[in-house]
Amino acid sequence: MSTIEHLILVHGAWADSTSRNKSRALIEAAGLSTTTCRCR
Repeated sequence: MSTIEHLILVHGAWADSTSRNKSRALIEAAGLSTTTCRCR
């Protein structure tokens, strides 16, 4: 069984990646690394 070590958080049309800051902080506090990006 594999474990998750890195999450990619993608946001769509109405906001940029800063809208994920609170979620990102919680995920990173749990020991995972993250990357945020947006789709256009």
